[in-house]
Amino acid sequence: LSHIERTSILCYVLDLAAPQRPAAQLSSLRAELEFYQPGLSRRACIIIANKADVTGAAERLRELRAEVALRALRGEFPGLSEPAEGTSRVTAVSALCRRNLELVITRLQRELSRTKQAQLQLDTAGKCSSHFTK
Repeated sequence: LSHIERTSILCYVLDLAAPQRPAAQLSSLRAELEFYQPGLSRRACIIIANKADVTGAAERLRELRAEVALRALRGEFPGLSEPAEGTSRVTAVSALCRRNLELVITRLQRELSRTKQAQLQLDTAGKCSSHFTK
């Protein structure tokens, strides 16, 4: 996991066809990140639900979206990217059918831009405050 320390955005890819529920997959991934390095799961992130084309995926996706929305309201996902108006925090994709892959790229680009801008503001504020004394 050492490569993840240099990552500014996390992209959780959950499997809608797996035996484990997607919300449980997300919890497991976040717990593993916290175990590796406390605070890592609070980084900027997006959530992708893959295999949206398989039987039963629609119901699992609804459950996942409801769980993520509830946990986000509780403040459990401080780094979770805010969705565009009228969209969900969880992006459903089908890699096999190549569905919504452009949307994932757009969300990653938007989040990367936002993250870079926030870091630039922090860097600028730090440099400016260190030059002034009373």
